[in-house]
Amino acid sequence: MLKLLFIGSEPQNMHIHVLSLGKARIRHLLEAFRNFSLKLRGNCKNSASLAMEGKNAANRLLEAYRKGVRNFEGSDLDLVDLAELKLKGINLSRSQLNDALLMESDFRNACFQGSSLVSAEFSESDLRKADFSHANLTDATLIGVDLRKANLRNTCLRSADLTGADLVGADLTGADTTGTIFDEVRWYSYEEKAI
Repeated sequence: MLKLLFIGSEPQNMHIHVLSLGKARIRHLLEAFRNFSLKLRGNCKNSASLAMEGKNAANRLLEAYRKGVRNFEGSDLDLVDLAELKLKGINLSRSQLNDALLMESDFRNACFQGSSLVSAEFSESDLRKADFSHANLTDATLIGVDLRKANLRNTCLRSADLTGADLVGADLTGADTTGTIFDEVRWYSYEEKAI
């Protein structure tokens, strides 16, 4: 007989009390719960968001980032210039970044989940383990980007240019790649063999 008692309203505060259950089942249950909560969170942090918009939004974002703020969910940053910057772990989920200049930047572990990045310029950026799930990258330029282990699930990549991109371990499940340019893309690491 399995009896579970969930205490707490958020995954990070939730405690599970399991009564009358074998050790193997408890381990399996806890591992499943841990994986479920990690999938819910992904790379996107749950902290309070400091959304940016309007005049000088880029400068205000950079100043806040320098002070340790990482969550800018819901920002309106169309046409922003964030080129040649180190913004590791930044959360720009559900943001407007259309026609943004984001090239040669370090966006490792960044979250762009559900964002609009139409015609954004990411060339030569480091996007390892970035989360672009459900984002719109239509007509985006991603030439020579490093997207190793990036989450591109259900991402719109229509007519995007990924020439020379490194996609080793990237998840493109459900992505719309209609008209996407994949010239000279790296799909496998040197140790792996194509099947």
